[in-house]
Amino acid sequence: MPLYWASQVLGGILGAFAIWATFADRGRDLGYGFGVVNFDHTTVSWGSAMFAEAIGTAILMFVVLGIVDSRSPQGWAGLVIGLAVVAIIIVIGPLTNASINPARALGPLFVQTIDGSHTHNWIKQLGAYIPANLIGATLAAFAYDALATPRKIVRPIREAVTESDRADRADAPVPA
Repeated sequence: MPLYWASQVLGGILGAFAIWATFADRGRDLGYGFGVVNFDHTTVSWGSAMFAEAIGTAILMFVVLGIVDSRSPQGWAGLVIGLAVVAIIIVIGPLTNASINPARALGPLFVQTIDGSHTHNWIKQLGAYIPANLIGATLAAFAYDALATPRKIVRPIREAVTESDRADRADAPVPA
């Protein structure tokens, strides 16, 4: 798991460097901020931002777990996850810029800090985005496990039914 987390954060950092390389100072001047997510706490409360991020992350995690389940059709993961991300961004984006992944938030913020353009602060990341993302993903994982786990058989079916099958009875009429 630590290797996966490190890979995610490295991917976020490399993605932010790619934005920097592509747009240079113009990207910062136009407000792209290397992909940094931010919410305006004068119009969106911290609680609302955290709730929106937790819900968005939970939906994404639920979709990912569902599509990578061995019972799901193969070959659809990329499309399904991509469409889920687009749908989440459409809804959550206007409120929080839709982080929905701690690495996606940390990478751009790190690159922006290296650049020296501190237009966003780490407190929002550590206080709102990251906890909300972790809580949302955790709750989704538990919910998926509870909903997707097949029913466990406690007793064989013959013992569990209250009425015996008529076909097993000797006096039952034989179908023609």
